[in-house]
Amino acid sequence: MENKEEKVNKPYLHNLYNEEQQKKLINWHNNLDTNKGLRAELKRSSSPLEAMLCQATHSLKREFHYWPDKPEIIASIAGILALVKVDTGVNGISYATQLAKPKEGNKSPLSESRFKKIIKSQTWNEFYMNIRRSVEILKGQVNICSLADGIIQWGKKNKSDEVAIGSESLEFQWAQDYYNEFSKHNNN
Repeated sequence: MENKEEKVNKPYLHNLYNEEQQKKLINWHNNLDTNKGLRAELKRSSSPLEAMLCQATHSLKREFHYWPDKPEIIASIAGILALVKVDTGVNGISYATQLAKPKEGNKSPLSESRFKKIIKSQTWNEFYMNIRRSVEILKGQVNICSLADGIIQWGKKNKSDEVAIGSESLEFQWAQDYYNEFSKHNNN
């Protein structure tokens, strides 16, 4: 029952709706602050493969040994979350909503064209680089659980037995979150 309640409170989480998993991820991220060398090494990773060659990625992998058996998922989460300076999860909005929510003025941080590049990513390297750019555009202020959950969903789409379709797909969910916020600030 507790898991279902948590999922209702954070509907954008489909894989990390368990509070214990969220705490583990947040603790792993916070531990990067105590070892700047590990964070720096991950931040320099320009691909999931480069992130997989970092010690901190394997630390994350040990924490989440039960996650899908796709090393690209863990490597991407580690490499991308190393860029996050502030976890904004307490504000309760999804990563995709953050991409459209203006911080100053009425302009969304991420343009529609950049958002579409993320959604249309075809390879791990393309997805990884597009997400990294978005985190940089958000100045490292991201809901890490929402972003990690999205990376897991994107990775699962390559497994035919776990592919979500229609409104259950990551692309549909992110588009809905992004444009719900984007339309509030852009009267086109």
